[in-house]
Amino acid sequence: MNSDYQPTPIDVDWLKTMTGMLKEGGILAYPATSLVYKVWHKRKELELLNPQVLLSRDAHETHLRTVSVLKVMGWKMKVKET
Repeated sequence: MNSDYQPTPIDVDWLKTMTGMLKEGGILAYPATSLVYKVWHKRKELELLNPQVLLSRDAHETHLRTVSVLKVMGWKMKVKET
């Protein structure tokens, strides 16, 4: 992944909209990369439920970009322990 990636306002708005549509404990999935996250509004956190998919380059890059957007939103990422 290009380490120069900076989330755009569109990236931030998209993730805010996606997480905003889900209830506490709701599931956010990226079908193209098989990434599955649980949304925790109270903790301002996404939890990656299937870290094994990070072995895929596309999934890993998408995950890192998601982490960057979360930082802008003031949220954090948790990775489920396997």
